[in-house]
Amino acid sequence: MRINWIFAIGILIVSVQSLVASDNVIIKGNVESIPDSTEVILFRQEGRAGMGIATDTVIYGKFCLSIPVDSGLTMARLRLSKNDQMSLGRTLYLRPNAKIEISATDPFVQTWNVKSNVPEQNEYDHFISVNKDILDLLQMDNDFTSYIMGMSENKAKSLSELKANESIRDSLSVATMLRDIDMLQQMPVTTVWLDKLEDIARNIRLYEAYSDTLSSRLQNIYQNLNDADKNSRQGVIANAILYPPTKLKARDIIPDEEFIDRESNRHRLSELRGKWVLLDFWSSGCYASMMAFPELKKFQDDYADKVTVVSLSLDNEKMWRDASKNFVRIDVNNWNECKEDMGLYQRFGADGTPTFVLISPEGEIKTKWMLYAQGGLGYQFKLHSREKGRPEYSEIDGVRNIKNPDYDYNDTLGRLDVECVEVSENGTKIDFFANNTPGVPIIISPESFLITDAGTKLKLIGSDGITPGQEFTTDENGTGHFSLSYEPLPMQTESITFVEAPGGWFSIKNIRVKQL
Repeated sequence: MRINWIFAIGILIVSVQSLVASDNVIIKGNVESIPDSTEVILFRQEGRAGMGIATDTVIYGKFCLSIPVDSGLTMARLRLSKNDQMSLGRTLYLRPNAKIEISATDPFVQTWNVKSNVPEQNEYDHFISVNKDILDLLQMDNDFTSYIMGMSENKAKSLSELKANESIRDSLSVATMLRDIDMLQQMPVTTVWLDKLEDIARNIRLYEAYSDTLSSRLQNIYQNLNDADKNSRQGVIANAILYPPTKLKARDIIPDEEFIDRESNRHRLSELRGKWVLLDFWSSGCYASMMAFPELKKFQDDYADKVTVVSLSLDNEKMWRDASKNFVRIDVNNWNECKEDMGLYQRFGADGTPTFVLISPEGEIKTKWMLYAQGGLGYQFKLHSREKGRPEYSEIDGVRNIKNPDYDYNDTLGRLDVECVEVSENGTKIDFFANNTPGVPIIISPESFLITDAGTKLKLIGSDGITPGQEFTTDENGTGHFSLSYEPLPMQTESITFVEAPGGWFSIKNIRVKQL
């Protein structure tokens, strides 16, 4: 399943609806299709994050929000929440004293009719009107919409077919992006135009099968911008995505970028050489990032003589400083590169927060992983700080062995590592090193599989030292070994991804099986 950065952002409400004031932005809604008691949440967009700034509840099909906007133009998104279901968002542009009226007879929030005295809203809504037919179809795939609509039999069947075919959803989403690109070619460059450029550039990364076509078309548009627009915040982000830097991988030396702390002191990672360094990429709008901070502090205390923890915010500088002052409690190094998610974070190919990177005392990248799980930091450090040789490739009588292969991501929470891959005409065997609390079981699904870089799925055909579907426990030291065998690899395969179970995230991604 694709991981979109929105998945990791979470919901953090920092302000509730204030009393209606004459100089505030007023948003009134007449949404008769939405059940009473549905919560209305307005999120302010701050870079890649959304932060809740006002809430109300639908009563008799109506709601009203009042939000202070001090100056300038603010982009926000309106979303609905009921019974743990969250809608997609309706983009709104806010200015001081703006008056906005929303009317709707359906639950397709993303395309609701908006009447506003903010000129930028009308400009943005041209993109909505051109794509409304496709956007409404895609919104049927949203759990919130399905819940509210109480799908009829025919609609439920159509929705089921849409959910079952990710390629259809992708092609529809790409069709809206192509329409948007056509509109950009016809419209003058404005703030809204630049916002849409950034939005399309960010979304290109979600659709690998179409990325070359989309990138090429967007590059042509970007190259025609003047220097001021290229150097705008949106232009800089678009450039970083359309012309991405070389991705960092295991065993690379970490780039010596410059960061600032809350007191504006400047720092470089080279200052920390001689100890292990754990980088924590976080965002103040990400609930999981917030949950990880206490354990980061404990981890730093437990391994103070070996490891230095550095938390690197992906928020823009203002949002980072406000969050650090008002509600984020970080007891380790709290730094910012002031490039949001287009700096060092981008070079790791990361797509969610929190993302962690472990760096050796010599400045070598050891591993990276995403998501937080209680106790996981200690397991990851023990697993990846142990002595481990460099990759060794050999081939004898048609049997290829890759010892200590490199890979991109290890999403096993520090429980498993790959010691060797054996490739032959009879199958593909992976030898695993296990790292877990003694007595706590590891279970590998009988439906575990490998997937090649070309997308070929290889079934599990055998095992040694473990029985798939049954409990495997480590020894009294918390370590163990077992192997899993899969179908033979296609000839030109360069990397494989281990997946513990269908639909699961327990995996090791892009294990290199060919010497480049």
